[in-house]
Amino acid sequence: MPSYDPLRLAHWRALIDEQARSGLTIKAFCLQRQLPKSKFYHWKAILLALDSGTPVPRQAAPKPRSSDTPLSPVFVPVRVVPDTLVEVVLPSGLTLRLPLASDVEQLARLVKAVAAC
Repeated sequence: MPSYDPLRLAHWRALIDEQARSGLTIKAFCLQRQLPKSKFYHWKAILLALDSGTPVPRQAAPKPRSSDTPLSPVFVPVRVVPDTLVEVVLPSGLTLRLPLASDVEQLARLVKAVAAC
């Protein structure tokens, strides 16, 4: 019997249970969740076979995944904070854009360091 990723099994078990509790048809549930019906039935067959102790149907066996392939896209949280910028144009033509709330002493040190280049 093939081995399955426990997180993936838990994910699909939760979705299948949610569909059963929702009162929606599988078609309506999958449309609402933007899931392919074939994938829903695929995992439902796998879970049914695993729960009943019967062999997993050959057509329901998942394709092997390489260990470096993530299960789902990974998103990094990004926080966008609008801030008023001040623009400093040096005699060399170099432009510095800094938050208005920058420390004046740090700004002076930065301008002095950049101007020396």
